[in-house]
Amino acid sequence: MCIRDRVSTQSTWGKFMGLRYPLLVLIGFFLVAVQTFAKATTEAQKEKLILFVIPERCFEAFISEYKISTECLTITISKGLSLGIIVGSLLVKVPQILKIWSNKSAEGISISSFYWELVVYLLSCGYNIRYGNPFSTYGENAFMFFQSTILVFLCWSFSKGGVSIVEKITVLGGFGAMITLIALNLVPDRIYTMMAILSLVLLIMARLPQILINMKHKSTGQLSIITCFLNFAGCLARIFTTLREVSDVLVLATHLTGAALNGIIFLHFFIYKPAKGADAKTKTSPKKSPTKKTETKKER
Repeated sequence: MCIRDRVSTQSTWGKFMGLRYPLLVLIGFFLVAVQTFAKATTEAQKEKLILFVIPERCFEAFISEYKISTECLTITISKGLSLGIIVGSLLVKVPQILKIWSNKSAEGISISSFYWELVVYLLSCGYNIRYGNPFSTYGENAFMFFQSTILVFLCWSFSKGGVSIVEKITVLGGFGAMITLIALNLVPDRIYTMMAILSLVLLIMARLPQILINMKHKSTGQLSIITCFLNFAGCLARIFTTLREVSDVLVLATHLTGAALNGIIFLHFFIYKPAKGADAKTKTSPKKSPTKKTETKKER
């Protein structure tokens, strides 16, 4: 038992040491960003940041009377959650990126799920920008779009079967055209309304393949539990912020659907957790049987 424990600790330590350079780069980038922000921001900019979280009327009432109403409390919590979601979205998919990169494998991951995710993030940004919704209610979609793009390229590089050139050209060309149309404001309002409804269907198409793959293989493959949990928690927080800041039924329905689907994927880590032990047993069991037969033959 002691030898097994040492081997397991050595393997986990080896995995951690393999990730030390990417983690150090991320930590260094975060510290440089914080230091740059602290030097660049003036007092006026810091005041704007405070008023971004706390409305001006609520801030003045709290400073002068040391009182805060229920309405001010809920809007402050909503703004704080929105800011936390946007900041957290900068790193929400980093554990998944590091896991695929360190293992040099995209086994058990649906590439089509990432394709549909990119469409959902892009449509969400375009829809909210067009209708003038606050950046705090959708900003994380922009950052997650770039991280999902990195995941697509990693899956292209490390997928077992490989990805055809036709598929790559189709995906790149399709997203290039979508970004151009949204950036140049060439999409009509009725199309945006249709796309908002379509995003619900696309969100289901983005999560359903991964759910089916997990159920088929009885495993979560190379999925990162940290990323899946953050996706689930982010959708729950977005439900609250949408109810408080945006009166849009389509946006609320999207976050409710996302919370349900991400919750199912997160539960798979606990439902299919014993499957690894069972696989290990089945792999080791057939090795013992031939040795017993050879021993009995020698005795005879």
